[in-house]
Amino acid sequence: MALSDFTGPTGVDDWSADLDRRWPERGAAARAVVARIAAWAVEQNVRPARALELGIGACHLSAAVLDVIDQCPVVGAGYTGLDIEPRLLDHGRSRLSHHDPARIDLHQVDLNDSNWSVGLPPVDVTFSLQSIHDLAGYQALQNIYQGLAELLRPGGLLINADFVEAFPQDDPQKPRRFPVSTHEDLLTARGFSQFSHSRHGKLACMSAIRSARFPVAVRSCPL
Repeated sequence: MALSDFTGPTGVDDWSADLDRRWPERGAAARAVVARIAAWAVEQNVRPARALELGIGACHLSAAVLDVIDQCPVVGAGYTGLDIEPRLLDHGRSRLSHHDPARIDLHQVDLNDSNWSVGLPPVDVTFSLQSIHDLAGYQALQNIYQGLAELLRPGGLLINADFVEAFPQDDPQKPRRFPVSTHEDLLTARGFSQFSHSRHGKLACMSAIRSARFPVAVRSCPL
């Protein structure tokens, strides 16, 4: 069911609970995102200063990621969240209101726009859960990964937890859910390395490290 199907003061949380009911693997995928960020901080011996989330949903995942960041505090550390839905942004501001407002930066952004990343600050970690498949297909996925390559600092971590199997109702001429190998190829073409993934039902939690050098003129790679 769509967000618009849920109304009232608990509408956003009811919508999020409905997603969890229909896709119980979301919980495992979300835990994998948080665990990967924590492991990366230890492996790289870094303190994540700024995290970026694409598609904030009900902000359950962002709250968990902020808890990880709080365990290794850095001056100016914070969270940037992007979504096209004003209702989700309002809900996020309320849910995260116990944090210092200077640390929380939420923006209404259309991720289908090829210039979606323009004006955003550099980040150390970027993550998303079950969001990017809702965009306009392969070209949009290319643009997302290209924008993240430009936003992430060298050594930064990218995580995309999303569907990696086509659904029966999908239009094969306009696919939106792609296999793990497609994500790996797109990221490798943009200079990412250390690609890895874990499967959770129809979802995969995919991660890669932004290398010090990466190509910047690959937005039009053919499928």
